[in-house]
Amino acid sequence: MDSSNQLLKIYPSGFLGSASVIQTEPIDMIVNVKNLLNKTRVNKTTPYTASHEVVLMWEESLVNGKEFKSFEYKEKILVLAMKAFGTKLFKDWVDAQVSNPQSGDTHYRWIDETLKYVLDGTPRAFMFNTWLTVLSAARPDAEAKGYSATMYHYLGNGRPSILMNRNRNPRTMTIVDFIHAWVSRENGIEDLTASLNVLFGKR
Repeated sequence: MDSSNQLLKIYPSGFLGSASVIQTEPIDMIVNVKNLLNKTRVNKTTPYTASHEVVLMWEESLVNGKEFKSFEYKEKILVLAMKAFGTKLFKDWVDAQVSNPQSGDTHYRWIDETLKYVLDGTPRAFMFNTWLTVLSAARPDAEAKGYSATMYHYLGNGRPSILMNRNRNPRTMTIVDFIHAWVSRENGIEDLTASLNVLFGKR
C-alpha cells in the first residue's frame, strides 16, 4: 500500500477506514455489566468505534434533508469523505478490504455495486438500510479471497474501464477523483452521504 496512506482501522461495518479521524466513544464494558446487574438499559456491545463526524453528519441529514441541495453541505460532505477512506488512491482502499480479515462476500458485493454505480452509472440493487443491516464486523460471512470479477474488470490487469469525461483510469484514480465521479451521478451526493454512514457510521 502507498506510503502516503494513513493508518487504517476496522469500523463497525467491517470495512477499513481512516484511523486518524475523531472516533465515537468506545462502549464501557464495566458500565454495561453494572447496568445488566441493575436490569437497566445495556448498550449494544461492540469493540469497534465509528467516525464521530460521519455520525454527526448522518444525524444532521436525517433532521434536515433539504441541506443536500446547498453548496455548503456538498462542500462539507466532500471534505468529510476525502478524510474518511484513509488512502490516497481508491484502488489502495479496495486492496485493503481484500486483505482485511473482516471482509466477506457481503462486503465484496457492496464494493462491486458501488464500482458499477460510480464508474458506469448502474443503479444500485439495494437500499442503504439493507446494507446497514447485513454489513457488520460482528458477523463476518463467507470469506472472500482476491478480486471479484467486477473488481478485476475495473481495477485488475485486464482492460479497466475508463471514466471518459475525466479520462481517469480506475486503477490510478485518487480518492478525490473517485468521490467527484461519485457525486456527479444522479442522486450522487445523497448516495455518498448514506454510503459514508454504511461504511464508517455506528451499528
